Amino acid sequence: MIQVMFDHIIKVAFVVPDVAEAVRFYTEKLDLEVEARFPSGAGPGEDFVFLKSKTSSIELMPEKAMAGAPIGFHHVAFLVDDVDKRLQELRDRNVKITAEAFAWEISKDPVTCSIASLPAIHTNGNQIRL
Repeated sequence: MIQVMFDHIIKVAFVVPDVAEAVRFYTEKLDLEVEARFPSGAGPGEDFVFLKSKTSSIELMPEKAMAGAPIGFHHVAFLVDDVDKRLQELRDRNVKITAEAFAWEISKDPVTCSIASLPAIHTNGNQIRL
């Protein structure tokens, strides 16, 4: 049986020009729920916002905080069982790694999770994160 490296997308992220407007659209029109907000450092109302569905999340990233990243799709994130192992498998497959994994802790009662994120470049220039 072939082992699949990535079998679960947990998040898709978009850069948006107006976070409040985007939140209204996703919550009022698509019935997603705001899961978390994190300050971006770009000013009031410019938070990173995570919206959840039953199986995955959408991250809204304020344009003002994204240092010139274009509006629209930014990255897709996969859940993996072992970041270091998967990272090595990517290297073995000659994937160009553009940033090393880093820990990002999210505290939310009753769970605290650590996220390791790895931007990698896919053949068409899209970011992939673990």
